[in-house]
Order: sequence, then C-alpha cells, then structure tokens
Amino acid sequence: MTLPPVQPLPAGPQPQEKPKNTYEAKRLPALLAALQNKQVSGVLYLETEVRKQSRQSIFIFDQGRLIFGGKKIPKAKDIATLLRNELGGEWTDLVLASRSDDQTDQPAPQAVLSRLVMMHLLSWDQVETTLLNQVAIQLELFLPYPGSFSFKAQPQPPIGSGFSLNQVMTAVSRRHSKWAELIPQIPSPEAIPSLSEKALQWLARTPQDASRSELRMLQTLQRQIDGRHSFLELAVLRQQDPLQMVAELLPAFHLGWLVCNQPEVQESSDKPLILVVDDSALMQQLIQRVLGERCQVLAASTAMEALGIMGRSPVQLILLDVSMPGIDGLELCRSIRKMSKFSTLPIVMVTARDGFFDKVKGRMAGATEYLTKPFDSGHLRQVVRQYLSGPVAMA
Repeated sequence: MTLPPVQPLPAGPQPQEKPKNTYEAKRLPALLAALQNKQVSGVLYLETEVRKQSRQSIFIFDQGRLIFGGKKIPKAKDIATLLRNELGGEWTDLVLASRSDDQTDQPAPQAVLSRLVMMHLLSWDQVETTLLNQVAIQLELFLPYPGSFSFKAQPQPPIGSGFSLNQVMTAVSRRHSKWAELIPQIPSPEAIPSLSEKALQWLARTPQDASRSELRMLQTLQRQIDGRHSFLELAVLRQQDPLQMVAELLPAFHLGWLVCNQPEVQESSDKPLILVVDDSALMQQLIQRVLGERCQVLAASTAMEALGIMGRSPVQLILLDVSMPGIDGLELCRSIRKMSKFSTLPIVMVTARDGFFDKVKGRMAGATEYLTKPFDSGHLRQVVRQYLSGPVAMA
C-alpha cells in the first residue's frame, strides 16, 4: 500500500472582506438552493470550524449552476491535474504544452478540457463525473456544520456545463451509501484513524516473522497517520478523494494496525437503545422526555452522525425523520437496509405528511412503521414498545 506524502494544508481562499453572513448547521443546502434560484454567477466563500480547526473552501457558480468546488479558484493546470489524479494518465504536461500559439500563457480550463476530449484522452462523461464528484467531496466537509459565507458576484469562465443542486446532492447521497458500506471499520468520515497498540508494538520490536512488505506498510502508516486528523481532513491534505483514501487504508484496518478514535457511547445494559434522527433539536428533546425514563435515547441530526452511532452502538430501534436537509430520511433508510446487519432493525419513519403515497414511499424505502406528526406521548410509547425486542415497561 503506497500513500502519497502529506503536503501542508493549502491556504484557504482569502476574500477581500471577512465573511459576515452565517448559516445554521445542516442549512447549507438551503443557501446553495437560493443562489441557484437567483441564477447567480460568482464565487461562494465558505468557512466553518470542526474540532477548533478552521475549514475553508469555495464553490463557483455560473448562472446558478455549480461548476467547481475546491480550496481555490482553479487554473487550467489544476483541472488537468485533478483529472489525471482521478482517472490516471500522464498527459497533463503534454496537453498544457501543446496549446496553440494564439492562446495566452494561462489557457482557460474549458479550452484544456476541450483539447483533452478532442485528443480522445478523455470523454466528456469522464470530465463531468470527475467535476461533479469534486463538488460533492467539498460539500461533505461542510454539510453537518454551521458556518459563515460571503459571495462575490462576477462572470465565471466555464468549467464544463455545471450541475444543478439536485445533481450534486444525488452525488453526495451516492457517496453516503458507499460510506455506509464501510461500517463498522469506518464509523464516519469524521472519525480519526490512529495506529493500534498492536502496530506500535510491532514497530517497537520489529518482529522477525514480519515480512518486508508488512514493515514497509507499517512504516508508511506511521508517517501518514498522526491521530489528529479525520479521514476527510487527511484526504484534503493529500488531495485525494476520501473514499479512495479509505479504500487504500482498509487492509490496515483488517490487519488490526489501524483503529478509529471516536468517542464511545456509554450504553446502559438494562435499557433498550433508541436512535432519534431528526435535524430539529426540539423534536429530539421531546422524544427524549417521553422515552428517556425507560429507554436510552441517542440523537443524531444528520445521516452521517446516525451511521457513526450505529457503527459503534447496539441500536435497537430508529425513529427517523423523513424531511431533513441534505440526505433525507428515505435515502438514509434505503442505505441502512442495504447493510445485512441492519436488515431487520425496526425503523419508524416520522413525518408531518400523512398521505397514502408518502407511506408507500416509506415502505418501499424499508421502513417498518410510519408515525405522523404531531403524535401524543401515549402513541409514541405504544409504537416503540411494539417494535422493541423484549419486554419494555413504559407506562
């Protein structure tokens, strides 16, 4: 396993003025939708803080369509390098050097993309897929958190045809499903990998029965994994797709050389464990108040938080809100049902809509039951009692 060396974290975008506008946690999709609806062209500067570390990024709009997401406004070479890293090939320098004399020293990204396609080195489908994935990767860094933003309106040179917010969120959802398949080895993209005690002992004593390849892998891990950065943060440092990076690290997890540092949830052995997935803090508190005396109630505001809890805690029932920003309850339910260990886990969809087709959608996604808001305390206790395994007294 060969991992690229960690490079210093690129400096974030530096708008002329410090961002003064803010958005709440999980409300970034609403901000992007507003910019799309206004058909703006320009650069959106984002900043958030995770574990007291600042994250900054930009998203470029062209007439309301997202055309790029990254640490800085890209030049042609940046786009070509991104494509090479994602798709392979050593053609970047060749293509950049082969521009015609009537072009400037800094060709537009679109001109380079067109040349790559005309030379049959790439197809437009490959270009569009890579650019869409790049936007989705950047959104993963920001979706669960509150942040600040500023927008600079200005015409943008085209980089591909751009994407609607629906296309981007669909790509995020597909990536979310792939992250879900990594549980329990990877409880969440924000989990922090570190060397296990076994790996540290091997490095300390260099056992004679260890192969050279094993030692090289351990020594590489020792250089790359510092126990401070999450998977998402490490991927930014290495300019990699986080999912691709995790795929390279999985053998080390299977060998027991890497572990995830994520706070363990303290479960009570005599109380059934219920997970509430709802972006409303008020709804989380109400359910906790109703069920907390007889059940242990954990809460998650996003799909990723929920999957992280499920990966490290023996959840016995999920109360899942349908309408959540980003990855909604139906998509999360479908993802959970794809995992064999959760195929029979009771999932109660909670929604404010009581239509027949809404219930059908929930059943098709894999929901066990459908609970309509507003519901009274007695009804909630009755539904939970019905689907929990074992006797639960919740009078």
